[in-house]
Order: sequence, then C-alpha cells, then structure tokens
Amino acid sequence: MAFAGVSIIGDGEVVGHAINVSTASGYHLLVVNRYLHSKATTPNRKRIQSLTFMVGGHHWCIDCYPNGIIECANSVSLYLRLVDENVAEALKVQHEFSFFDQLEKQNSTYIRAGQPNNFSSSHPTWGFKNFMKSKALEKSKHLKNDCFTVRCDLAVVTTMDLFIKVPAFCLQQQISNLLQSKEGTDVTFKVGDDMFAAHRCVLASRSAVFKADLFGPMKEGTIASVIHVEDMEAIVFKGLISFIYTNSLPEMENDIVEEGEGQEALWLQHLLASADRYDLQRLKVLCEEKLCEHIDVSSARDMFTLAERYNCCGLKEVCLEFIKTPANLKEITAGDSFERQDGMDTDRGSAAGNASASSVVVTPGATSSGSVGRRLVTDGGEVKEYVSGEEVYDLLLKNGDVDEEGRFIWRSGPSRFGEDVSEEI
Repeated sequence: MAFAGVSIIGDGEVVGHAINVSTASGYHLLVVNRYLHSKATTPNRKRIQSLTFMVGGHHWCIDCYPNGIIECANSVSLYLRLVDENVAEALKVQHEFSFFDQLEKQNSTYIRAGQPNNFSSSHPTWGFKNFMKSKALEKSKHLKNDCFTVRCDLAVVTTMDLFIKVPAFCLQQQISNLLQSKEGTDVTFKVGDDMFAAHRCVLASRSAVFKADLFGPMKEGTIASVIHVEDMEAIVFKGLISFIYTNSLPEMENDIVEEGEGQEALWLQHLLASADRYDLQRLKVLCEEKLCEHIDVSSARDMFTLAERYNCCGLKEVCLEFIKTPANLKEITAGDSFERQDGMDTDRGSAAGNASASSVVVTPGATSSGSVGRRLVTDGGEVKEYVSGEEVYDLLLKNGDVDEEGRFIWRSGPSRFGEDVSEEI
C-alpha cells in the first residue's frame, strides 16, 4: 500500500500533509491528539475530519466521530468518505480501519479479502459506527498520552481484481502441518519419558541455539539419534516446539486449564524460561504479555523476580505499577508476600525505627533514559541521594528507601502508610 499522507487533529484544527497516490491502493494516517478534549467538545453525531487525500484517481477523507453517531453515543465511529462529486457509477472499494500497531490488519492480502463497498455521490460514506467503545479505548494500549493513531487502508477494485484472486499466503499453516504429519522428520528429542520428532532445518531457521546445537562446528556425524533435553518438562518442550512451527503462543493442555490459573501461570513461566534458553524472543514476549494477566497479590513477588532474571522489562514495569497501587501495597505488606529482613537497623525516628522491613535486591545503574539522580526525603527529614536502576527505585517511594548497598527497603510498619514522602528530580 502506498502512503497517502497523515492528518493530525487537535484543538479543533487539522494539520499534516496529504499525498496524491496514483495507484489504485494506499493508506492515510489519522492522528487524534487530545482525544479526551475532542470527546468533551464534540457532540454526538458531530465529526472531526482528516485532510483530503487522493487514492485511485479519486479524493477521500476520514470522518471521526469521538462521541459516535445516533445510537452509538458511547463509541468512536469511523468512516471513509468519497469527496468527489458527480460520481454516478459506483466505485467498488475495499477498505479497513486499524490502529497503527495492528499490523495484521494492514496486510494487502487481508484487506483485499474483504467484501468491497459501493461508493458514489449518492452513497459517499462507508465505515464503522461502533469502531471501538470509548471506555475500552481509554483503557487500551492504543491510547497513549491522550493520543491515538488510526490507519485507513483502501483499494479501488479494478476489472483485474474482480476476476483474479491471489490465494492467501499460508506458509505458516503448511509448516505447522509438517509438525502434525511428522513427514520428513530427521531429529528426535527425549524429554522425560516423552519423545518429540522434528525437522532440523526448521529448528535451526527459528533458533540460533538449535542451529548451533544441530549444525555447529564438529557436529557432523556426532549428533546422537535421540537428543536428551535436561531440566525441562515435556509439556513445556511441546509448547516450545509448537511455537517454532506456528509462530503463535501454543494452546495449553486441557488438564492445565482444568487445574486453574495458578498452573497456567506456572506453565507460562516455564515456557518463558525455555524461550530465553533457546533465544526465541517472540515467544518470550508473548509469554510476558500473557503473564501480566496473572499478576495478583500472591504472585507479584515471583513475577517481579522472573522479570528481573530474564530481563523482561515490560513484565517488570507492570509488576511495579501493580505494587504501587496503595490497596495492593497494603495487602502485599500485610500478607508478608515479600521476604522479611529481620534485625535491620532503621534509624528513622521513634515511629518507624522499630518497624519491620523487606527488600528487593537491585543493581544501581542507568535507567532506560540514562543515569538519573534522585533525592528521597524521608519522614525523619533525612535526605538520601541515589541513582535509579531500571527504575526499580520508583517502587513505592511513599513506603520505602534505598540503602547504601542499592537495596530497596520496604517499610511495612503501619506508621508508614499514608505519609507524605516527596521526590525531587
């Protein structure tokens, strides 16, 4: 798809750059800044619109209704509109709206697989009155800093398109079928009591670790007919192999699902560890994303430790956000979810001096944005300088401190709750 420009909407004005695309297909980006302000100031059935752009020899624009239209007052509505007048003969157009990061919906094969709509002067607009619920958008990852970006892909159907259909790309399914049929397998793994047959070339193409193990120097003629995999459960290795052939997070066995969320989370943790072991970064991130759904008071510490061990920055940040919530913090501390440090001298005044504490050991160093010096003013008036390591020290400034060894000291005494502790950058 050819790029047809970008429109940026904010404070009732639209700026940007529209590009006239001569080809029959293209896409335009609509950036909505200050979404909440637009929502508050744009009534139901009132639109904000993009710049006019050209694709397939015709002019188009995107209409966005922050408060929806008519009966969809609690949704964001999106429409593609034909701007040209005197278009009597209907134009068959395939189009799709997606958020900027929904790459799977921006593939030309996906777009051309959709049913075309007939655009004309008498019927110039087609779209989605319920593109996304407002509350869902406001809680989603698509809204960042009160801004979201929508991509509109469109393709004007030509005579050739009507009679020639290119089959969908299905290499992934074909490779998956190889695993199911076991045709041509040339390596076998033994994990516990279970055996797994696979294809060396497939494993090597997906994992640098498997490539080194199966095709590295001195491997010719020395690889056993059966390779034993140690320190891994068969059900985890099965998920690992499934991902290699499908590129998707494997489905859990029924018995794991029946045992509940605790076993599901444990399986995902082991799968993440195996992904790290075999350098499968996509699987690692998929597990990380799924594990975020399992963070609760009882699992926060284990999840944080896992994230630290395998350098899962996203999972670690979600853990910290969960722990920083006052209600969660109080329950975690009261429930002794983190290991206690007994006998520590905490000279912080009479109220907090005898309070018990727990710690998370971290390494002081640079944050993702560089070394940042911070000052923590404690309840006793003592000022302490430190440098945030991976922003771990942002872990609840209202209830902790950092000692000279770089450990976050978490005050669990009741007098620490609700106190005003300030941070200066």
